[in-house]
Amino acid sequence: MQQDLTGRVALVTGAGHGIGAALALGLARAGADVAVHYANSAAPAEKVVAQIEELGRRAVAVQGDLMDSQTAASVVASTVEALGGLDILVNNAGNLVGRSTVAEMTDEHWAKVWGVNVSTAFFVTRAAVPHLTASDHGRVISLASLAAENGGGAGSVAYVAAKAGSSASPVVSRRSSPAMASPSTRWRPGSSVTRRSTTSSRPPRPRRTSSRASPSVARARSRTSPE
Repeated sequence: MQQDLTGRVALVTGAGHGIGAALALGLARAGADVAVHYANSAAPAEKVVAQIEELGRRAVAVQGDLMDSQTAASVVASTVEALGGLDILVNNAGNLVGRSTVAEMTDEHWAKVWGVNVSTAFFVTRAAVPHLTASDHGRVISLASLAAENGGGAGSVAYVAAKAGSSASPVVSRRSSPAMASPSTRWRPGSSVTRRSTTSSRPPRPRRTSSRASPSVARARSRTSPE
C-alpha cells in the first residue's frame, strides 16, 4: 500500500488469518491503527495484533459473531472505544460454508451462506456509518469473489449468489441512503491459498484478459463503485 494512512483507524473483519490478516498488516504498514476482528481464531488474531504493534502502530483484537447484528454493532463500538474513531471499514469476513447441489440444498444452508457473506457486511457497515460519515476520510471496502463471475465450483451456487449480492451492495447502499456518502469499493482478489481454499476450492478457470487490463490487474482488480 502506497497511500499514507497515518492517524487513521481501520477495522478489518475476519482478519485473524489469510487475506484479512494480510490486509490488516498492509493497512498498518501504510500508517493506520487497526482493529483485528475474528470469530474463533483468537491466537492467530493476537499474533496479527503483535505484528502490527511491531510496526509501531496501535492494534486491538475484537471478537464477535457478525451474523448477530447486536454483536456486529458491539465490534464497531469496541473499535471506536479502543482506537478513538473509525475511518476505514474492510468487510472481509465470509466463507464457502459448504457445498450442496440445488436439489439437495436445505433452507438452513442457503440462509447460513447468505448470512455469513452478505448479512455480516451489512450489519457491520450499518453500525459503522455514523463514524465513517463523521470522518473526513471515511471509506468502505468490501471483498467480493471471482466466483461471482465464473460460477465457482460444483455445489457452490449459494456462495456464488451471495458474493454477487455482496458485489452489488455497496452501490445500492450509496444510492439508497444519504448517510452512505463515503466512497465504497469492491475488491475481488484473484486466486489465493487460504486455510479454507486448500480444502474447498477448485483451481481457477483460465481467464482471458483484454487490452485494457494487464495480467496482474486481471488477477486482482479493484473497482470503485460508480456515483
